[in-house]
Amino acid sequence: MNKNKRETLTKTIAIICGIVFVIGVWYLIAAILISKKNYGVPYPHETLLLALRMLFSKDPEGLYSASSTWRGIGMSMLRLLIGYAISFVLGAVLGILAGLFPRVGDFFKPSVGLFKTIPTVGLVMILFAITLAVDHQLLGWIPITLVFVVAFPLLFEAFKAGIRNESHEIINSIKLDANIHSARVIKAILIPDAWPYIRLGMTQSLGLSFKVLIMSEVLTASNQTEGIGTLISLARTTSYDGGLTEVPAYVLIALAIMFIIDIPYIIAKKYQDKKQ
Repeated sequence: MNKNKRETLTKTIAIICGIVFVIGVWYLIAAILISKKNYGVPYPHETLLLALRMLFSKDPEGLYSASSTWRGIGMSMLRLLIGYAISFVLGAVLGILAGLFPRVGDFFKPSVGLFKTIPTVGLVMILFAITLAVDHQLLGWIPITLVFVVAFPLLFEAFKAGIRNESHEIINSIKLDANIHSARVIKAILIPDAWPYIRLGMTQSLGLSFKVLIMSEVLTASNQTEGIGTLISLARTTSYDGGLTEVPAYVLIALAIMFIIDIPYIIAKKYQDKKQ
């Protein structure tokens, strides 16, 4: 067995052992709670079965039916797509400008820093109060706003860092033949060279955005914020045990969605690593 195969095998074994460890800890915690007559945290296999029932149940009217679950998933993904698309476009345009022109970066530094440090829970409460005072129909835009607040700074910094870290040799070569600020140079040279930074920013921001989206849906649960977070909130208020039996199942579904979302970036990372 050569070195690469051996490293791949040991890495796979380590990952499997890590998964088994997490599941084992989960079983242990559930067993301890159940022994004390606390049934709020089900065993992993029970959570998996409940999640599958939520995804594929034929009951069209039940709270945990497939129709309500898929509708919630669809609404959450739509909000994530809208918020992330806005963040990506503005982060790309402004980040490239900040990378090319240092004063532009200085101009956006306070606002980007504010977005990075502002407590998201507090921001949800502020937006919730403002929205209720203006028009409660706008509640659905609060999760989208939170996605933007989380994703934009990371994407902005990724594009800016990628442009600014272009090698001096390449920059000097470009200046001999073309304008480094031209759209053709940015598209053909600067952005491809900045891809490792952009890829990292996208990976980090997408995961955080999805978690913040669900959190904001939980806090602003209503007909206007229908989504996975809203289903979690409803489960907590309607279930006989406070929803803790259903909440892990929804979390498991959310983790599966996040894994599916990450697949393109995992493939892109492996492809980039092979090229290097």
